[in-house]
Amino acid sequence: MPTTSKTTARKPAARPAAKVAAKAEAPVHGPMAAMYASIGAGQVALEKARELSGRVAESALSARTHREEFRKSAFKAYGDLVHRGETLVGEIREAGYTKAAVSQTKTARRQVKAAATSVRKAVDAATEAARTAAHRVA
Repeated sequence: MPTTSKTTARKPAARPAAKVAAKAEAPVHGPMAAMYASIGAGQVALEKARELSGRVAESALSARTHREEFRKSAFKAYGDLVHRGETLVGEIREAGYTKAAVSQTKTARRQVKAAATSVRKAVDAATEAARTAAHRVA
């Protein structure tokens, strides 16, 4: 067998099929069976941990990428909404209907204020007239 400068992990020699079959059919009791079972369970757990580790690393990278993409799209959507809102408010402010409504509101406000003043003066006059009449009668 030629030697190389690379060091590689040696795989255990393959067991003949007859021996593997004989071992699989061997009884699963005795003092060594529990030890072998725990070692076998440890190996399965290790294999599953390695699989899971690879998946977690992939998922973490994927999640980080998706999170950054989501953040960028959320900021873009927010910026688009701000722009749309500003445009809409500008259009509404400049619309003829809005200017007419603002003008009518100012006129109505002045009329209500004038009416309130008139009513207050009328109440004051009526109150003074009632006092005067009460003094005359008394």
